[in-house]
Amino acid sequence: MELHIGITGVDEVEVTQANTAETVGSGTLPVFATPAMLASMEKAAYASVQPYLDEGCGTVGILLNAVLPGNDYVFGKSEQGDQAVNFKV
Repeated sequence: MELHIGITGVDEVEVTQANTAETVGSGTLPVFATPAMLASMEKAAYASVQPYLDEGCGTVGILLNAVLPGNDYVFGKSEQGDQAVNFKV
């Protein structure tokens, strides 16, 4: 298989006390922690293209630009672009 535009991946995360900013230490409020959101984005992105990579290869995130919706449930989708994996929350 070969990487191509349009490959998609999804990760879904329920917001719980365990992944709030106050619990993970990235803030003091009981809201979905930015590090948890970024981990979910990375997971969806690498999982979507991993089957297309040679054994022993992986992905590395190099640019993140994110806005977190204020919901109790976060759904994200990644899509392979022409030069990068794009992720939308």
